[in-house]
Amino acid sequence: MVLAVALLPAAAMADAARVNDALRLRVLEWQPIEGVVRDWPAVSGEYVVGADGAIMVPFLGRVPVAGVGLDAIGADLSLRFQQRFALSVAPDATVEISASAPVYIMGAVAAAGEYGYRPGLTVAQVLARAGGVQSGARPDQVARDLLLADGAMDLLDDQHLRLTARAARLRAERDGAPGLSDLSEQSPQGDALMAEEMQIMQTRRDRLDRELAAIDDQKALLLAEIASLEAKTQSLQDQIDLASQQSEATQDLAGRGLVVNARMVESARALASLESQLLDVAVARLRAQQGVAEADRSRMALIDGRVAEIGQQLQQVEAELAAVLLRRETQLRLMALAQSGSAVSGAGQVGEPVITVARMTATGLAVIMATPDLVLLPGDVVEVAATVLQQGAVP
Repeated sequence: MVLAVALLPAAAMADAARVNDALRLRVLEWQPIEGVVRDWPAVSGEYVVGADGAIMVPFLGRVPVAGVGLDAIGADLSLRFQQRFALSVAPDATVEISASAPVYIMGAVAAAGEYGYRPGLTVAQVLARAGGVQSGARPDQVARDLLLADGAMDLLDDQHLRLTARAARLRAERDGAPGLSDLSEQSPQGDALMAEEMQIMQTRRDRLDRELAAIDDQKALLLAEIASLEAKTQSLQDQIDLASQQSEATQDLAGRGLVVNARMVESARALASLESQLLDVAVARLRAQQGVAEADRSRMALIDGRVAEIGQQLQQVEAELAAVLLRRETQLRLMALAQSGSAVSGAGQVGEPVITVARMTATGLAVIMATPDLVLLPGDVVEVAATVLQQGAVP
């Protein structure tokens, strides 16, 4: 069933990054002392948006960009670089699309396939590139279309199985489940795929455990240091109490002329030295306590980041699963069209073709009833279905 949805104008979405887009990033930093603008060649360059909707940027890791405007991506990267390198002023990051994802056309056209995208491309224009709507089919062409559709179905089934296994692994990671469900009933490859995903899950868990253990070890060392500093604080405080008593006694004796002033000065100096040491120990203990708090924050951030990463990946996989199911349904319809294609020319007059566009939106996959003047976006899949009127019908 085709769902008709209302979309934002294509112009409003034209500057948003999409999966398979190639983005060109340039980062510049103003050096006020030197009075020059310095380029960051280590991070400037081209990045392809992956299937998870993110790009891998040096020093930052994976940064989600799919569906985000280019200006917003640049501002986000500037802030991330500023925080990563503790800069007083954020560098200037500019992003532009150097190559857009292609558009695809399938169904009742002379040359189905992948076509390069350019801004403003319409359904009518991509139909013209594909040779126009195909109203009939020769027997040899029907056989070829059926063979291609059958091969595409096999690929889609394999992709569906792999995505199902990946989704099962991500749900197990999210829920903390010890194992994965069985897919052997769906395909002979199910066991092998689940074994691979189980290994991936165990590797990711081991890495998380190692990172958490490293933070816990650092925290344990800091707590041991705090305990040592507290003991040292008590020792210094005891020494200060004794030194204070000695200083008071020395002052009393000096007041009665029984000791020289040099001894009184030495006693005061010793007391001041101990108090200075006590202050240094207090500062060191405060730093250690800050380190413990930072370790707790790092531990929480690591766990929260992993949960967010798993959630984002699961959302992307579920969207890809929905897209695969839609393409599979489309292939089934194409096979039905191909099987009846040889009878099109004799069955009656050809009516207006039915054109649909499958498009990924912020809320998932949408299927649009299209018109020839609909402006396409990168990654759109255009499907053309020829319609046949009964003999004697008026188009």
